[in-house]
Amino acid sequence: MAFYHALQVDEPRCIGCSRCMKICPTEAIRIGGGKAAIQEHRCIDCGRCYEVCPAQAISIKDDDFGMFRKYPHSVALLPCFWVSSPMISVCRRCMPRSMSWGSHM
Repeated sequence: MAFYHALQVDEPRCIGCSRCMKICPTEAIRIGGGKAAIQEHRCIDCGRCYEVCPAQAISIKDDDFGMFRKYPHSVALLPCFWVSSPMISVCRRCMPRSMSWGSHM
Protein backbone atom coordinates (compact mmCIF):
# COMPACT_ATOMS: atom_id res chain seq x y z
CA MET A 1 0.00 0.00 0.00
CA ALA A 2 1.42 3.38 -0.98
CA PHE A 3 1.72 6.16 1.56
CA TYR A 4 -0.70 9.03 1.00
CA HIS A 5 0.92 12.48 0.93
CA ALA A 6 -1.14 15.51 1.88
CA LEU A 7 1.27 18.08 0.42
CA GLN A 8 0.97 18.75 -3.29
CA VAL A 9 2.59 21.23 -5.68
CA ASP A 10 0.38 23.23 -8.04
CA GLU A 11 2.91 23.51 -10.89
CA PRO A 12 1.24 26.41 -12.74
CA ARG A 13 1.46 28.55 -9.57
CA CYS A 14 5.05 27.58 -8.72
CA ILE A 15 7.60 30.32 -9.45
CA GLY A 16 10.66 28.11 -8.89
CA CYS A 17 12.09 30.28 -6.09
CA SER A 18 13.57 27.21 -4.29
CA ARG A 19 12.53 28.34 -0.79
CA CYS A 20 10.69 25.05 -0.30
CA MET A 21 13.73 23.06 -1.42
CA LYS A 22 16.05 24.89 0.96
CA ILE A 23 13.84 24.41 4.03
CA CYS A 24 12.90 20.76 3.47
CA PRO A 25 14.53 18.65 6.25
CA THR A 26 14.58 15.48 4.15
CA GLU A 27 15.61 17.05 0.83
CA ALA A 28 12.38 15.76 -0.71
CA ILE A 29 11.85 18.78 -2.96
CA ARG A 30 13.74 19.37 -6.18
CA ILE A 31 13.43 22.16 -8.72
CA GLY A 32 13.32 21.02 -12.33
CA GLY A 33 12.29 23.08 -15.32
CA GLY A 34 11.68 26.02 -13.01
CA LYS A 35 9.07 24.13 -10.95
CA ALA A 36 9.13 22.36 -7.59
CA ALA A 37 8.48 18.62 -7.40
CA ILE A 38 8.07 16.53 -4.25
CA GLN A 39 9.90 13.20 -4.15
CA GLU A 40 7.27 11.13 -2.37
CA HIS A 41 9.69 8.52 -1.05
CA ARG A 42 11.51 11.24 0.96
CA CYS A 43 8.63 13.51 2.04
CA ILE A 44 7.50 13.30 5.68
CA ASP A 45 4.61 15.82 5.29
CA CYS A 46 6.10 18.24 7.83
CA GLY A 47 4.55 21.26 6.08
CA ARG A 48 7.61 23.50 6.14
CA CYS A 49 7.47 23.93 2.35
CA TYR A 50 3.81 24.95 2.62
CA GLU A 51 4.69 27.61 5.19
CA VAL A 52 7.44 29.29 3.14
CA CYS A 53 5.96 29.23 -0.37
CA PRO A 54 5.43 32.86 -1.46
CA ALA A 55 3.27 31.83 -4.44
CA GLN A 56 1.03 29.53 -2.38
CA ALA A 57 1.84 26.79 -4.89
CA ILE A 58 2.00 24.08 -2.22
CA SER A 59 -1.32 23.01 -0.83
CA ILE A 60 -2.56 20.50 1.71
CA LYS A 61 -5.08 18.03 0.36
CA ASP A 62 -7.75 17.34 2.94
CA ASP A 63 -9.39 13.97 3.32
CA ASP A 64 -13.05 13.55 2.48
CA PHE A 65 -14.41 12.87 5.96
CA GLY A 66 -17.70 11.73 4.44
CA MET A 67 -15.98 8.50 3.33
CA PHE A 68 -15.52 7.45 6.96
CA ARG A 69 -19.26 6.82 7.28
CA LYS A 70 -19.01 3.64 5.22
CA TYR A 71 -16.79 1.92 7.81
CA PRO A 72 -18.17 0.46 11.07
CA HIS A 73 -15.18 1.81 13.06
CA SER A 74 -13.13 4.87 12.22
CA VAL A 75 -10.16 6.75 13.59
CA ALA A 76 -9.32 10.22 12.34
CA LEU A 77 -5.97 11.83 13.08
CA LEU A 78 -6.16 15.60 13.10
CA PRO A 79 -3.05 17.79 13.10
CA CYS A 80 -4.11 20.28 15.80
CA PHE A 81 -6.77 20.99 18.39
CA TRP A 82 -7.91 24.49 19.37
CA VAL A 83 -8.53 23.71 23.01
CA SER A 84 -7.27 24.84 26.36
CA SER A 85 -7.91 21.64 28.30
CA PRO A 86 -5.01 20.28 30.36
CA MET A 87 -6.09 16.77 29.30
CA ILE A 88 -5.27 17.32 25.60
CA SER A 89 -1.89 18.10 24.06
CA VAL A 90 -2.08 21.31 22.10
CA CYS A 91 0.12 22.21 19.18
CA ARG A 92 1.91 25.37 20.33
CA ARG A 93 2.80 26.41 16.79
CA CYS A 94 -0.87 26.42 15.80
CA MET A 95 -2.19 28.32 18.80
CA PRO A 96 -2.95 31.98 18.18
CA ARG A 97 -0.60 34.28 20.06
CA SER A 98 -3.60 36.01 21.62
CA MET A 99 -4.63 32.85 23.53
CA SER A 100 -3.32 32.55 27.03
CA TRP A 101 -1.78 29.29 28.20
CA GLY A 102 -2.62 30.19 31.77
CA SER A 103 -1.85 27.45 34.30
CA HIS A 104 -1.98 24.67 31.69
CA MET A 105 1.72 24.88 30.81
